[in-house]
Amino acid sequence: MKTSLVAAAFLSAVALTSHRPSTALGYGHGESPELAHYVSSPQDVFVSVLPNGTLPSRDLARYALPGDTSLVFTREAPRLAPGVKRTWVRTKHQPGRLLAVVEGHASLDTPSLLQKAGARVVFFQGNRTKNPSAGLWVVDVDTRGLSALAAEPRLFIEPVPAQETKRPPAVPRLSKPAGVTPAVPAGVATALSNLPVLEPESARLLATIRDLSGEDDVIVDGKETRIVDRGNDAPRALAQSYMVDKFRALGLEADTQCYTQGRYQGCNVVATLWGADRNEFVVFSAHLDSVRNKGADDDGSGSAALLEVARLYAGLSPRKSIRFLAFDQEELGLIGSKAYASGLTAGSGDGKIAGVFQLDMIGYDNDGDSAIHAMDCNRAESRPLTRALSETNARIGTGLKIVSACTNRSDHASFWNKGIPATLVSENFFGGEGTRDDSNRCYHQACDTVALLNVPYMNRIVKLVANAGWSFQEGHF
Repeated sequence: MKTSLVAAAFLSAVALTSHRPSTALGYGHGESPELAHYVSSPQDVFVSVLPNGTLPSRDLARYALPGDTSLVFTREAPRLAPGVKRTWVRTKHQPGRLLAVVEGHASLDTPSLLQKAGARVVFFQGNRTKNPSAGLWVVDVDTRGLSALAAEPRLFIEPVPAQETKRPPAVPRLSKPAGVTPAVPAGVATALSNLPVLEPESARLLATIRDLSGEDDVIVDGKETRIVDRGNDAPRALAQSYMVDKFRALGLEADTQCYTQGRYQGCNVVATLWGADRNEFVVFSAHLDSVRNKGADDDGSGSAALLEVARLYAGLSPRKSIRFLAFDQEELGLIGSKAYASGLTAGSGDGKIAGVFQLDMIGYDNDGDSAIHAMDCNRAESRPLTRALSETNARIGTGLKIVSACTNRSDHASFWNKGIPATLVSENFFGGEGTRDDSNRCYHQACDTVALLNVPYMNRIVKLVANAGWSFQEGHF
């Protein structure tokens, strides 16, 4: 990925009260910034792109980029060993302005939006020829301009903190070397060994994705039709009805749950397999919408996984109740999951959520290394979920390699914001631990079709999640 730098004078950075910098910048969507107080005195900030192995010990914020590099903001020029490649721009903050990271979106004219907002570009990373709108910018902008950018929900915007933040500890390695038995108590190990190994069917997964991505005709409400995309209102509604019909055919209680979230209206699909405990739930979720494209991988793969896990569980008797959620409008800023999470209040009838397994983009493995992410971002309440995935991965021998990463750019973040345990399972979008990022080259583009999917790889991820989720609901983690 070619890097282009445009030097410009910077003005000031924002200090946030509730929005922490992430340790990985995912090319997806996050929350709009909450503006707080501004730095009153000018400050120098160095915007650097550095190899992960040579990051400075002190920084204001950092964001993982594709590959083995990070975008780093420091008060002083990083001192690096001789020969280390460095790319940086020195910026000067002034009162009334702020420094922000802006992630572009393929369906927007991001450069024009930045121009209208009066944003000055200091750093750009992307491909101006192939996709000029889907890059990554560091800009200086005033409060009015930032508000104008934040009004476009398809942009991800994150102000860089003015004060130095404590770097979160590294996410522990989740995978186990082949042949190593997880260190679990003897009684739990025996119970786990007695669990059935659930086997998903690749043909079913692929057929569902073909249906959701408009490759084949489907029957919805008794009529033959085709889901041409999952971004516009009418086909999104078709996809929602399709999912409800499929869940009901498996014997689950299912319906749409519609919402108004700010200026948005949409509908989530909610399906429930009742367990012995009707007041505690294990949730499996994915987002059903797309960016007005076929969205076979993003997130037709995760939506298909929901139906396949539901099919595997339908004939079993879970201890906890199992809920399947197909969220609407994730691509507009996690709107559907925010609406659902905001409704999780006393008396809502949703009971306690023990944990959430979010599946977002699980079908692309172009380099064949079988690497995946299972993310808890070192959140204590969510580690039992990633431990269930890691130990199940070793127990049933999927051959998958779980690689550490951290992002809040999917619907799991809506649960984290409520203190609810959640993990994101995805393909190797970010890289790490000796792997290179393997993000779908057709991400948010018209070519995100079934032709790019690695179905056996996807099947193994579904197998891992289904078996880990079953042992988790049994109370072994």
